Amino acid sequence: MQRVYLVYIFIVFTLASSLGSANQCIPTESLFDNRFSDLESRIIEAADDPIVYKPQVCYKNVRELYFEYLQPQYLAKDFKVLFIFKRSFSKDFPKLINPTQHGFMAKRQRLPAVWNYHVVLEYKGQIIDLDYPDAKLISKQEFKDNFYARDLDDLVLVTTSASDYFQSVHLQINPVLALQNFKKNGKKYSLSGYLDKK
Repeated sequence: MQRVYLVYIFIVFTLASSLGSANQCIPTESLFDNRFSDLESRIIEAADDPIVYKPQVCYKNVRELYFEYLQPQYLAKDFKVLFIFKRSFSKDFPKLINPTQHGFMAKRQRLPAVWNYHVVLEYKGQIIDLDYPDAKLISKQEFKDNFYARDLDDLVLVTTSASDYFQSVHLQINPVLALQNFKKNGKKYSLSGYLDKK
């Protein structure tokens, strides 16, 4: 009888405590905010890590960011890799006789540089660019505003799945093979058109 009484008390106590917390719902928006906040804090930490961020090798930096700071909490399938370049670069590549004619730069960068191409990540409509001076998630509009108007009309991008990009062995060996792979397998857009999409 004592055993039944103890079990009864345990059940009542468990039900009472679960009812008290049942009304404490977490709004969906809060879950997304927490997810973005966690991701942003990882980006900030990674941007100061010399293993992850090296100037002029953005195509490697995005990979290092994912492997060193984002996995396994974030799935590669939830990211896109964006490869940005000028139309003229696309036509001449890989035989770049005069690479400087294809250069472009951002208004705000961590270190001054002229790019022939630039590689960034996209996560749920937010851009991750380790070359941006403030390590954070960047809205598409803010990212677009960071390019000069003289370049914007000529800039295009190719998107590819991060899962494929992170698995590719060529990227570690030779960026030319990586870029050829991008052109062959990705979807091509004008930069403005892509960033203006909701």
